[in-house]
Amino acid sequence: MFKKNEHHNCFIKFFIAIVCSLTQFQCANFLEPMSVKDTNEAYLYSARKKIDTGDYLEAISDLSELDADFAADNNVRVTYASAYAGACGMEFIPFFSSISSANITPPNTFFKFLRSSFTDKATTPNYCTLAEAKLKEIGATEALRLAAMGGSKEVNMLMAILAMAKMGSILRTTSDVDGTNSLGDGNTDASFNACTNDDSNITDDEIVELATGFGLFFENFTSLLGSGSNAETALTAISVVLNAICDITPAANCVVLDTSNIAPADNAELVDTYRDLLSTDTVGIGSCDFPGHPDLDTCCP
Repeated sequence: MFKKNEHHNCFIKFFIAIVCSLTQFQCANFLEPMSVKDTNEAYLYSARKKIDTGDYLEAISDLSELDADFAADNNVRVTYASAYAGACGMEFIPFFSSISSANITPPNTFFKFLRSSFTDKATTPNYCTLAEAKLKEIGATEALRLAAMGGSKEVNMLMAILAMAKMGSILRTTSDVDGTNSLGDGNTDASFNACTNDDSNITDDEIVELATGFGLFFENFTSLLGSGSNAETALTAISVVLNAICDITPAANCVVLDTSNIAPADNAELVDTYRDLLSTDTVGIGSCDFPGHPDLDTCCP
């Protein structure tokens, strides 16, 4: 848990406002009790109540009972995404609040910072991918989501935060398993090798999800800026890192928003690039001395 001081209270108020407006929560007593239990409205009420208490899998079960047309409402999609994000391991307020104290200066890095948010937490990254897919149903791109929500940036803000959570959860479950209950200790496991494609390290599929997470964060990042929160300084620092990462990666690999957009011929290059990035001590979680090396590819020979 984070320290409850004035600095963090700003985050709490800011993020509660986002969640409440997106999901139509009233937060304290957001819906009146419903007498009919098998209607769309009743299932939605039940799901939102369970999200509020952290029963994310039960909330997903309730949402699965919704009629297709009812579930296609954008506010319902956001509720669905919120349930999936919770099942992934993302706690909205603490996760967003952690941005305020983001330290991405050596020896800490951007990817280490993301991973640290999930230290000592159970997480299932696939649920973050499902949450991402629900937000993409509102619009496949930042611009389309903005239009679908009448110019409101809130869904894109949620996408940016979710993209960070997806990357952090993948990195924690693959590279930091040592520790109490195998939930990590904040350090890269000695046995982990970012260059190796197998279940005991990080698979190619997980690397591609990491890459799309970075692309979605990069695409939606500006929605977080200008929020008026105390995270502005940290976010500005992160933006410098984002641009630096794109400067050292092939242009086609920097902002990949969806796995379906990756041509088979480009997939191998994308995977190799992100394995190299993860191996670095500059932005990744490894010890490869980049930019001391003249070529990023030398990190994973």
